Amino acid sequence: MGCHGSYDDRYPEDAAVFDGSTVTGAYDDAVRYNDAVMRDLYEHARAIPGFRDFTFFSDHGESVETNAAHDPGLFEPDMTYIPLYILPSGAARTAKPQPYAALRANAEKPWTNDLAYEPLITLLGLTPPHAVEPENDLASPDYDGDITRLRTCYGEREIAVEE
Repeated sequence: MGCHGSYDDRYPEDAAVFDGSTVTGAYDDAVRYNDAVMRDLYEHARAIPGFRDFTFFSDHGESVETNAAHDPGLFEPDMTYIPLYILPSGAARTAKPQPYAALRANAEKPWTNDLAYEPLITLLGLTPPHAVEPENDLASPDYDGDITRLRTCYGEREIAVEE
């Protein structure tokens, strides 16, 4: 069900932990429940013979406290903050140690799901019709995580937060 508003509709009542009378509490419960669902999916998937890795990322974030949700007309940089996790099997790490080492090295660098193509192609071991751009490949040691170059909304908006 994800974590879209109405947030309190995104989890069962008995899964509530935070103050659901506030939008932030309801959102936190939706995220917490989504995490539990993803954990259960991962546990199921990793038991399947030949399991390689489990990859999850959101299509967008939410601007919860401003009530802008994910409306690009009310764009806030926090709409670009998304979870990304890639949980490889031991066999996958052994078969392709370089991309997984690069992912670990790049774990704290900014990334946008607009750049999903490159690391997915790399991890899937596919040969695309054109070259993968290593500066956009989170699974490459040449990934460029400079936040000032990352954009969203069809390249129209910077994701960097001005301090």
